[in-house]
Amino acid sequence: TTRRVATPEGIELTLPLEGWQERLLKPEFARYLRSKRKRLAAKGPITLEAASSPAQIRTAFQCMRDFRRHRWADDILADQNHFEFYLDVAVAGHDSGFARTYVLSVGGKAAALLFGVCHKGRFCFLLLGFDNRNFRNHSTGLLGLESAIEDSIRRGDAVFDLTIGDEAYKQDFATRSVPMSVVWFGGKPLTALAP
Repeated sequence: TTRRVATPEGIELTLPLEGWQERLLKPEFARYLRSKRKRLAAKGPITLEAASSPAQIRTAFQCMRDFRRHRWADDILADQNHFEFYLDVAVAGHDSGFARTYVLSVGGKAAALLFGVCHKGRFCFLLLGFDNRNFRNHSTGLLGLESAIEDSIRRGDAVFDLTIGDEAYKQDFATRSVPMSVVWFGGKPLTALAP
């Protein structure tokens, strides 16, 4: 049995850096992000930094874990083993360029944190945490993604992959769906599970 499903693929990144939002984002979404960024800038200067030392990465991951804990009680990072796994990948992969941990700050205070891995010019976004208490209604998670996409263009990445899941915000970032197949050998799946 073969079943075809669609999953969002990555955002194909192109140069020049100037005007990338107009080329890659839906117009209404680009306006929405500009408006949110302008409102957020009233709270302080907005910066995006890729954590560059093991200590910075650990601090960023702890902050991400805290942000996520306030939103989702059963979050994957609440489990110490999962947290240590992702942290180990982030720290070990930093020097080789395999892993990136981004910190979006407003007035020097962390507002959103992103983590992903990069392979053959494809940045694969994996984890996001944002401060929903202090920056409620500012869409810091979306602004963090926008800033990380811009950084990926600067670095020469070919694709910013939002990875699995069909959350609505991914469609706003001009992803396109690609067909995937699930192949089942043997009897029908429900028949095999019945005993």
